[in-house]
Amino acid sequence: MEHTFLQWAHQLGTLEYWQQLFDRFGDLGPLAPIGLAMVESFFPPLPLIAIVALNVAAHGGLLGFLYSWAGVALTAFLCVFAFATVLGWGLYGARCGEFLFGPGFFRLFAWLQMAGVVLGAVMGAQIVWLLAELVNGLMALPNLAALLYLNQTIQNLTIDYKRGG
Repeated sequence: MEHTFLQWAHQLGTLEYWQQLFDRFGDLGPLAPIGLAMVESFFPPLPLIAIVALNVAAHGGLLGFLYSWAGVALTAFLCVFAFATVLGWGLYGARCGEFLFGPGFFRLFAWLQMAGVVLGAVMGAQIVWLLAELVNGLMALPNLAALLYLNQTIQNLTIDYKRGG
């Protein structure tokens, strides 16, 4: 085990090893460098200059540079989209709650949403996904209640439709 590690560490100092690595990286196409730059956006200790240099070495000057910055731009667009989605669905939920429960509900919903966003940012990923799945499952309950309530109406409309009228 130690012998293979020493061989691998020795390979790191050879030019052939790095040329072969760049060639294999270049064969992966544009998704690898864009994805690598996206990972760098979420994991700042990775130096962006090293990722750009790797992409330039593997794909050439202009294309490597564009792939690197495409990943960063894509990450920025993804974050803006996520933020806009939180704001949009929050406003939608607050307006629906205001319609159902009165004008005082908007402020309460805004505070609850802000608390949910902060909790989602500081809680562990497994708990957040578990809560998201739980809330998604609970959204089925009002729909099931409506189906039970409208069962006779749906049945009558289906019979009328099948009769052609």
